Amino acid sequence: VEVASGLRYRDAMQDGLLRPLGMHRTLFLPSEVIADGNFAYGLSTDEDMRPWIVEPGSYDNAWARPAGFAVSSVLDLAAWIRFLERGDTDVLSDDLRSSMQSAQISTEEFGYLLHYGFGLSVNDGAFLGGPSRFHRTRVVHHNGSIPGFATEMWFLPDAHFAFVAFANVDGASFLQTLVTAALQLGDL
Repeated sequence: VEVASGLRYRDAMQDGLLRPLGMHRTLFLPSEVIADGNFAYGLSTDEDMRPWIVEPGSYDNAWARPAGFAVSSVLDLAAWIRFLERGDTDVLSDDLRSSMQSAQISTEEFGYLLHYGFGLSVNDGAFLGGPSRFHRTRVVHHNGSIPGFATEMWFLPDAHFAFVAFANVDGASFLQTLVTAALQLGDL
């Protein structure tokens, strides 16, 4: 991205994706997060298993930004999901947006039901409500975890259902909440 655009990765993301989609609370620099003022501290443990309060300045990994290390909000991830569903050809062509959330390579898990698109996991279905409750529907998702924080983003396009959850602690999982919400609110 930097070679093609001549911009730093974070600037190219802001100019080409985040601002056009209205994602104004997705930030890359700790100084931007602190200036925004609306953030959570994370809870983790250090190498000696002592509690560690994770602050915005605890991470500034320019080399890892394409794989994560952005600070965002639930509403910004909802805007991202809205883009995945509806598109915006000023940001990305519909063909490329579709390719992002289409199976590109199998992860060879669960009978070849799990795949990876471009930056997104793409499944051919999900077990919701137990092993006998398999729903064959496309599932587009991604999660993110760094010490002190966990994020879940799930999108079931055919059910017109999305789920986003953030936690400010290691290892948080909202699987049961996701299942309950999908079964109650999703058109499965």
